[in-house]
Amino acid sequence: MADSAAMSVLQRMAAPKGVVTGLSEMTPARALRHALARAGDEVLGTAVGLREMAEGTMVPDDIAEGLPEPALFLLLEGADGARGVAIACAQVVGAVIEAQTIGQVLQTAAAERCPTRTDAALVGSFLDPALGLFGALLTGCAAPPPVDGFTCGAALTDARAVQMVLADAAHLRFRMEIDFALGAKTGKLQLVLPAERTASPAARKSAENWQGTLEKAVLGTSARLEAVLCRLRLPLAEITRFQVGDTLPLDGAGLDDVSLEGPVGATLIKARLGRSGPVRAVRLMLGGPPPAAPVMQQGAIASAAAPVPGPMDLESGLDAAPMGLEPGMLDVAPLEVAPLAAMDLGLPDPGGLSPAPLEAAPLDFDAAASELPAMPAPLELP
Repeated sequence: MADSAAMSVLQRMAAPKGVVTGLSEMTPARALRHALARAGDEVLGTAVGLREMAEGTMVPDDIAEGLPEPALFLLLEGADGARGVAIACAQVVGAVIEAQTIGQVLQTAAAERCPTRTDAALVGSFLDPALGLFGALLTGCAAPPPVDGFTCGAALTDARAVQMVLADAAHLRFRMEIDFALGAKTGKLQLVLPAERTASPAARKSAENWQGTLEKAVLGTSARLEAVLCRLRLPLAEITRFQVGDTLPLDGAGLDDVSLEGPVGATLIKARLGRSGPVRAVRLMLGGPPPAAPVMQQGAIASAAAPVPGPMDLESGLDAAPMGLEPGMLDVAPLEVAPLAAMDLGLPDPGGLSPAPLEAAPLDFDAAASELPAMPAPLELP
């Protein structure tokens, strides 16, 4: 027995939204019964019961069929531009007004009179929460009717005005007989809502701009970033012995290795710590900290230098042929130089000049120009 009960609970928990295993599915009649009862308790402070309900479809031209006389017509407006109408008889209007003005619903029948704007405002305050709960309860159905998001608007004068405000399309019509204060008053209420809803141009434009609005809202928020120079892991015993003035060595910390971290502690970007005027600042480095210039040793420099070819031997040719030349392709003959004595330059006989070294006289920078020795005559060539 316990196993079957537990299985039933698990089946209800695992069932899709709106599908309640073992219980009756939500219907418009059940949703309206709960919605009217809740609105009666919260707004009127009295019991409101649903005795009968009939559901059907209609077009605006059929609105005059079965209307009470007199009747209150309330325009129902949806957020997407859809329109409907609520129609209440004089007994419903009278019961709502009595409950909100004198705090009780009288047993006597309400007066048959034309409704006023005050009547429309009081009845609207009762129908607004009922319509909201009615739409919310039906959203869990397998194929919910489009009745959510409606609120009461202005009062309409007559059935002709209703035909003008409703779209020329099929509408759902819910005819209800309800009682107040356990039967003190009984009246009729109708809800006429569109069977299909299409978004208005304003609603479509709002949906198109939703992404931009969301992006603007998200980008306009503030995000806290923390600049972390270094992180230490210390034993708890050492932390408890901290005193004012103690020095903590920051091993591995560098001014050019600061991490900017987000709210969850993830590193977003690297930065360099510095100063901007009187305050501390960080300079963002998109590519990370700049790499240090490599220090090359003397041996590395020698090995990296290009090899210098050795001297050429003109008598034997090239030892190594540069740029892909084969040895022997450039053979240079030895250069023969004639002896200097055999060269006849056509100069006169020097007259037995000895090759003794010349002795220069001492320089005298104070002598007059007339005392300087005469310059030798220029050599005349034949």
